[in-house]
Amino acid sequence: MMVDDDLLEPAKGYPHLRERVLKEAEKIFDGLVKDANVNLPNNDSTCDKYYEKEKEIEEVGKTLGKKKALKGFCIFLTIAFFVAAIVGIFGIANSWNMGLCIGLLAGGIVLGIIMIIVIVKAVNPRIKNMEDILNKMRKEANEIKNEAITQMNPLNERFDWNLAQRAISTAVPLLQLDDNFDVRKYQYLQEKYGYEENDDDDISTYFVQSGSILGNPFILERDFCCRMVNKAYTGQITIHWTTTYHDKNGSHTVSHSQTLTATTYHPAPEYNYITYLTYANEAAPKLVFSREPTVTDGTNAKKIAKQVKKGTKEAEKLVKESAMDDDPHDLQLMGNNEFEVLFNALNRNDEVQFRLLFTPLAQNNLLKLIKDGSPFGDDFSFYKDKKINTIMSKHDQNVDIYGNPASFEGFDNRVMKKKYIDYVDQYFKNIFFDFAPLLSIPLYQQQKPAEYIYGHPFETNVNVFEHESLANSFDPELFKPDNAITPSILKTEFVNKANEFDRVEVTSHAYQGFPEVDYVNKMGGDGKMHTIPVHWTRYEPVSRIRYMEAVNVDTTRYEFSNNIAKNQGFQNFMKAISASPIYTYQRKLLAVLEDNQPAMSARNAFIEAIGGKKAEDKTLNPFDKKDQETLADLMKEKAKK
Repeated sequence: MMVDDDLLEPAKGYPHLRERVLKEAEKIFDGLVKDANVNLPNNDSTCDKYYEKEKEIEEVGKTLGKKKALKGFCIFLTIAFFVAAIVGIFGIANSWNMGLCIGLLAGGIVLGIIMIIVIVKAVNPRIKNMEDILNKMRKEANEIKNEAITQMNPLNERFDWNLAQRAISTAVPLLQLDDNFDVRKYQYLQEKYGYEENDDDDISTYFVQSGSILGNPFILERDFCCRMVNKAYTGQITIHWTTTYHDKNGSHTVSHSQTLTATTYHPAPEYNYITYLTYANEAAPKLVFSREPTVTDGTNAKKIAKQVKKGTKEAEKLVKESAMDDDPHDLQLMGNNEFEVLFNALNRNDEVQFRLLFTPLAQNNLLKLIKDGSPFGDDFSFYKDKKINTIMSKHDQNVDIYGNPASFEGFDNRVMKKKYIDYVDQYFKNIFFDFAPLLSIPLYQQQKPAEYIYGHPFETNVNVFEHESLANSFDPELFKPDNAITPSILKTEFVNKANEFDRVEVTSHAYQGFPEVDYVNKMGGDGKMHTIPVHWTRYEPVSRIRYMEAVNVDTTRYEFSNNIAKNQGFQNFMKAISASPIYTYQRKLLAVLEDNQPAMSARNAFIEAIGGKKAEDKTLNPFDKKDQETLADLMKEKAKK
């Protein structure tokens, strides 16, 4: 397969690639419409009627608002008139201007009564009539909208996971995005590239998207993370005292007050999401370096030139220092000072492999990305650890990479189409410019790995990263430990597999809180020491374990909802696993929370429901004895190497 010319210079090729992706997205949407047999002109007409009715409702609502404002004004006048009458009564009782007071009394009562009559007989009926009209119009609008919803239900049902990924993979064949993170690709990453599983209890995989470029695998991952930080707790008290001073007029007492504040620090959990791209490639297999964004003040040419001049001096100083230290690697600058300063990978460990990777074309491509402020500029960090490359960009941290099909659903096909295509556009822009630093390096596109080869059975049916992603797709309250006051970090551990199912232990790690008080002494303005209480929370870890079953259901969302979920074998399995089964389905993966271990017969009935094969009812172990021996031999060989 030839390398796509638009990928050789990412910044230049993006507009053309974007156009291809959006055309493919439109084709996919039109295909879904055709499959759903939706009459678009009818839906257009229905929605136009709905929007017209909404405009009418808005106009009537404005008129009703004016009527209610008039009623409010009338009520205000009524109150004012009766207040005037009361003032008249008070004036008469106190012998004020009798003529004026009698006028206030009589006029206030008469006008007040008139305003009540106006409100009751004129204003209220009109308001009631308009409210009835408005309610009728809203009912008609809802009926029209429900008709539009009914028209679009067949299309809503056919929205599936990975629709954005499908458009990208079809339009840009060299960039393949998987339905889910396949266990084969994970094992390939482990064995060929040294990729390691995340076993940190403070980090949980929230979402993972795998794929490949020319067979070189990558993973776009979003993690939910917890870390302990020192949190500031503040307390305060207000003190009061008096002082006395004397002058020619005698003695004087002055009152004083002062607010005393004290702050203490204690460990507390802090939670956040981190999104990053991991890309595996055999090019420059010993090279290690890291770089962080350097152009943070925009694309001002004068500022960049000044930054390069200053950075070159600092880099030359590093060259001299590296020649004098005990490290066998000596830093050697390339001829392109602008690249050296702006890319700033001066902590590299291998000059030969660094130059092999960053050819003049690669340097030029990367400088365009770094210096050009559109669309994201220099917002990426780049870490290379031998065969594993990690890209972390600012623009990826808060975008929707989940692509839940429910987010495309609606009642107006025009709005739905725009929503879907806009999402594909945003998704492609974000993921493409994550890849852009990697695509800028020609050697990465020339390096094609050997075909995937697997010499032994896989321990799991579903990738362990997907185990955590599935667990995180449930309502967090389902895993919340007793007395926990913080979010939970979910960690999964594979237990065993039965037929096509993985049985997975899900441990939720959270914290419970205990109120504590620090007492801080502080000198006040009164010359005395005061004790300030500072209330804080002591956090102690707490956990809970639940079990989940995961299975790869290689089917569409529509097929799952309309056929598989209604199959008797599926329903029997659900009854066997829990009295009130809770499950999630996404990206062709199904996970079910387990209250009971289902019998193999129930599992087989489910597998038959999705078109799979029966398993022998003899073991739940992932390998038989022969397989275990084979795996042991492979591990010994690996250890020798």
